[in-house]
Amino acid sequence: MSSTIADLLFSSDNGPSYPHASFILPSGAKIVTATRGALRRGGLALYNPQRATGLAARGLMWAGLFPSPQVEVQAEPLDELRKVFGDLLGEPRVECAFQFGSTGIYSKTVILVMTPAGQPLAYAKVAKLETAKEALQHETSVLSRFSTVAALQGRIPRVLGTPNWRNLSMLVISAGPTHRSPQAFGATHLDFLTRLGNTTRARGLLLDSPMWSIMTRLLTKWSGHISPKWRDRYDWAFVQLERQFGQAQIDLVFVHHDFTPWNTRIDSDHNLFVFDWEFSRESSTPAWDFFHFHLSSWAAMARAIDRYTVAQLLADAQRKWVEPAEDLFLAYLVDVALFHHDAMFREGKQDHRVLQAAAKAIDILRQLRS
Repeated sequence: MSSTIADLLFSSDNGPSYPHASFILPSGAKIVTATRGALRRGGLALYNPQRATGLAARGLMWAGLFPSPQVEVQAEPLDELRKVFGDLLGEPRVECAFQFGSTGIYSKTVILVMTPAGQPLAYAKVAKLETAKEALQHETSVLSRFSTVAALQGRIPRVLGTPNWRNLSMLVISAGPTHRSPQAFGATHLDFLTRLGNTTRARGLLLDSPMWSIMTRLLTKWSGHISPKWRDRYDWAFVQLERQFGQAQIDLVFVHHDFTPWNTRIDSDHNLFVFDWEFSRESSTPAWDFFHFHLSSWAAMARAIDRYTVAQLLADAQRKWVEPAEDLFLAYLVDVALFHHDAMFREGKQDHRVLQAAAKAIDILRQLRS
């Protein structure tokens, strides 16, 4: 647990403390919640697995059959946090569960604020590193901006406050619905992306857009670190994109940039509710989020990617009036790969599942054009 807030909550002081249960997730993240009862089950809402094995593990957690070593949370800082959240939300008593993110430049601590009965009231995010702090500041700005957009009302979190506790800045947002959204892309996902696109669409040149500027900057920045295979992919892809989009006016839209099944919920009216806007961005290619939903799901599920898989995706995109689907998919793949290359090199890591999936998809597109 490499978070400053963790250092405060789990200090070695010999003062009063509260026993909690801890769960180590496959990603390396850790959840700390109450040891039993409704609060334990409520705190496990922080875990949103996608694979069958993860769902089975969460069921065991609910039943108290999953290994959960007891940890002691220092009473003084936890009581302070409860008071901060209680005062902000107008609640006489609140409880907290914590998810301490795995290591990375965007790692953050997420706090689920609950009623004593384990019902969710809000989420609070706390960042340690400057990159993560900037991402949370960006999310605050985006959510505040879209709070006045009628088409997105009830579909994104509300900013409830940005309190400062022990020199730690926090973003507190509404909890939203609790029901899992469909894992397959469907009408509710398309409705949300259509609303977001209609709100932000503007005609422009891809080569003049912030998206293109970021891609070219990152390619230059990491040119000495990118492998020869990846450099060959990027060189080929940029030639293709410049040829297709050079002076062509297209619709550029605001994208969520992490539109995945695990960042969404669904309400009782079957409206999609979308969390985690830290990486969202202006003036990107249409269908960016559509393609990311699929590629990130393939990566998370370790699904094999072949010509048939890519052809199916492109056909589905065309049915949703995404044109030119193949070129927009390629633009997305280059952008998301460079984003992950940037994070990977800055963190000193060797690879990423999304990068592996993007490499396979780019190679298939190249074969289809040869």
